[in-house]
Amino acid sequence: MRLFLRGFYQCLCIFGFAVGAHSLTIPASEDSTSTTDHLTKAAGASSVLSVDAYRNSFLYFDLSDVPSDAVLRWAKLRLYLPVVRSRGSGLGVHLVTSEWNEALASAQPGISSGPLATIGPERIASKRFVTVDVTSTVQGWINGRTANEGFAIKPLSGGTAGVTSLHLPSKEGIFFGLPAELDLDFKPNFGQLPDAIQQYFSPAFAAGPSVSLSDRFIKAEVSGVGPMSYQWYKNGAAVAGGTGPALSLVGLTSGTYTLRASNSFATLSSGPVQYTAASAGPFVFIPAGSYERGNVMNEDDIYDAPKQTVTLSQYSMAVYDTTKAQWDEVRAWAASRGYTDLTHGEAKAPNHPVVSVSWYDVVKWTNAASEKDGLTPCYTLNGAVYRTQDSDNLSCNWTSNGYRLPTEAEWEVAARGGLRGKRFPWGNTISQDQANYSASPKDAYDLSSAVNDCHPTYKTGDWPFTSPVGSFAANEYGLYDMAGNVFQWCWDWSGPPADGVDPRGPSTGFFRALRGGSWRGVDNVLGGEGGAARARTARRGDDSAFRAMNEYGFRLVRSRP
Repeated sequence: MRLFLRGFYQCLCIFGFAVGAHSLTIPASEDSTSTTDHLTKAAGASSVLSVDAYRNSFLYFDLSDVPSDAVLRWAKLRLYLPVVRSRGSGLGVHLVTSEWNEALASAQPGISSGPLATIGPERIASKRFVTVDVTSTVQGWINGRTANEGFAIKPLSGGTAGVTSLHLPSKEGIFFGLPAELDLDFKPNFGQLPDAIQQYFSPAFAAGPSVSLSDRFIKAEVSGVGPMSYQWYKNGAAVAGGTGPALSLVGLTSGTYTLRASNSFATLSSGPVQYTAASAGPFVFIPAGSYERGNVMNEDDIYDAPKQTVTLSQYSMAVYDTTKAQWDEVRAWAASRGYTDLTHGEAKAPNHPVVSVSWYDVVKWTNAASEKDGLTPCYTLNGAVYRTQDSDNLSCNWTSNGYRLPTEAEWEVAARGGLRGKRFPWGNTISQDQANYSASPKDAYDLSSAVNDCHPTYKTGDWPFTSPVGSFAANEYGLYDMAGNVFQWCWDWSGPPADGVDPRGPSTGFFRALRGGSWRGVDNVLGGEGGAARARTARRGDDSAFRAMNEYGFRLVRSRP
C-alpha cells in the first residue's frame, strides 16, 4: 500500500506542478513621492543610500497578480548590497504597517516596533546580497489582499557609529530604496484531491514541541511526504533562523513557542510549549576533589600560576559564556528592581558573549539573575543585597544557591575538563579549529598555518571578532570556550595564588583576575606573545574592576548544583 501511495505521490507531484506550482520574482517598486528626508544623492553618476537614525529605506512590492488562494512554499526578500561604504551595527527588516503611498508622502510611515529579521554587519560585509525569509508575512499579505505591502530597512542599535551606508550602482535620478526583489515559490494546487489522501500526505506531529535541557533544544517530531519546511514562532512572531525541526536553546529567551510545518499538501501548526530560560544556564556539575593547577608543564612563563594542588568542594559551572541575550533579559527585569546602573553591554549578536562589562557590572548582574530566578543572591554590601554603585567591600555567601563568579581555582579546574598536566583544555597543542584566538607566527603552541590576525571565520564585520558561544568543541566536562573567544572575570583579587581547600584569593588588592584568553592577538595590558599563549589554561591575567573591554566577558558558577 505504501509503495503504491509513494508512486502515486510522485505522479501527483508532476501533475501538481503542471496545475499551478511555480515561482515568481517581483522587483521592489520605486515610489514617486518626495522623500528627501529619507534618501540622499551623492554628486556624480552614482547614488548613495544612507540608512541611519533619520533615513530609512522603504521597499514596496506589487502582489496584485498573485491569486488570493495561493499557498507559498517560501518567500524570500533579497537585498542587494554591492559595496559597503561604512558599517555600523547591521540592519533590521521591519514591516510597514500603514498605507504605503500616504505614509511615505507624509514621512510618517507606520513601521513595526520590532524587526521581522536582522542582518548582522558580518553578513553585509561578506555578501553581494542577503536574503531574509518572509514567508509568513507575505502569505498574510496574500490572504488579506491589502492594496500596499512593504518593508522598512532600519539600522540596529548599538553599533560603533550607528550608521550603515551602502554605495549603490549608477542610476539616473534619485533611487528610492535598496535594490531588492521578492522571490516567491508556490505550492502545487492539490485542493481537488480526496480528503483521505490529503490527510495521509500532509504534515503530522508524531510528538509536539518539548524542551530538552539535556540536548539543549526545543524539539518536535514531524512526519509527512516530500520536502518539509519549518518555522518556529515565539509569542506569535517568527524566530529568526528557526527553520528546522529543533530550535537551539542557546541565546533563547523565555516565551511560548510553536512550530509550523509545511509540505506540498498542507501547513500544520503545533500546540504551544512554554520555555522559561534560566538566566545563566545550562550548568554542568564539577565534582569535589583534589586537583592540580598552575604551571603543570613546568615551563618558564612568568604569567602562569605556580604548580599547586587544591581541594575544591563540588560546584556547577555554566556551559557557555553569558550571552548578550541573557544579559539583556536580566538587565531589563532588574531595571525597576533597584539595579539602576547596570551597563548596556555590547555584543555582535544575541548568541555571542556579552562584552564591555566591568567586574562591578558582572557581580551586580549575577545578583539580579539570582533574584530573577528565585535564588538567594551571593553578594552583599553592609548586609544588604548588592544592587548598585561600585564597591570593593563586598561579602560573598559561598553557601548561597544563587549565581556567582568562579574563583580562579574553580575556573582553572573546570577549564582543564578533568585532564591533568596539559596546556589546554583538550591537550598540549592548539589550532584555530579548536578555539577563537589570534595566533602569532612566532607562537610555538600554534600548529595551524601562521597568521597574524584573528580567527578567519570571524574576520568580518566590526570589532569585536567574537564567535557565537558553543562554536567549538567542548572539553570533557561539557564546557565551551574555556580557551579563547573572551576573557572571563573571576572573583579573586590578583595576587599570589593560594593552594589548600577552596582558595578564594587575597582579601584585598588592586586588580581582579581574568582567565582564558580571547579573540585578540597581543594586548599590552594582559601581556603575552600571542593569542595561543594567552589561551593556556594556567595563564593568568588581571585588570581594574572598573575596566570594560570588548574582549572581557564572564560565565557563572553555583556552589549548590
